[in-house]
Amino acid sequence: MPIPKRIDTDPIIEAIVEIRFETSVPSSAAFGLIYNEIKDLFTGTPVALPLNQLPEYLRENDPNLKYQPIYRIDASRFVFQVGPRMIGFVCKDPYVGWDQFWVIIKDAFHKVAKSTFIQHFDRIGIRYVNFFKENLLELADVKFLINGNPPDAVSTQIRCEIEEEDFIHIIYIAGPSLIKGKENVGKGWILDIDTSCTKQLTNPEDVLALIFKGHQLEKERFFLMIGESIIKARNPEF
Repeated sequence: MPIPKRIDTDPIIEAIVEIRFETSVPSSAAFGLIYNEIKDLFTGTPVALPLNQLPEYLRENDPNLKYQPIYRIDASRFVFQVGPRMIGFVCKDPYVGWDQFWVIIKDAFHKVAKSTFIQHFDRIGIRYVNFFKENLLELADVKFLINGNPPDAVSTQIRCEIEEEDFIHIIYIAGPSLIKGKENVGKGWILDIDTSCTKQLTNPEDVLALIFKGHQLEKERFFLMIGESIIKARNPEF
């Protein structure tokens, strides 16, 4: 099936790109060094996140915390997240499209990547959270059956991991869910695709190439999953 460039009534409610790395400086110094590089792009006031209140030694020794952001900086359409070993880019709702998002990612990453305290990059992640009013288990190319029939459930949650080339897609489907903040507020279904690649790299251009590839694979996976009936109903542009 051909992959559309875009569809009407964009279902994306959150888009995140994350880059993890190792540094040669103490965790407490990383934010200031990174902020000095990107403050002309993200001019908002840095806001400390709740995780920043935890002692540094706790964050450093908990694998679930050491790669989490501790500051965020808001811009007009984007949010920049910073942690001692990560940077993240969030596109606010409504989604502006990959072309604009990609420009911001490249510009900010080039500034951060030239910092000499970054020793190497370890992991990239691309995550898109989508909201549909349609029942994904009825219309999408996703089937979940019990004894040959769709489950008569009040709510459903499905999670799976799929390997593709050097990437892993973590796919989460849930519904019906109540979503606020989107123009089409109401109950519907969530399709959350988190595409990541763990690979040690030192060349910033290789990191950007990996992000671009991961985005393309995530997009292809998304359209393959939602199926032709949903695509055709949303006036696809090829």
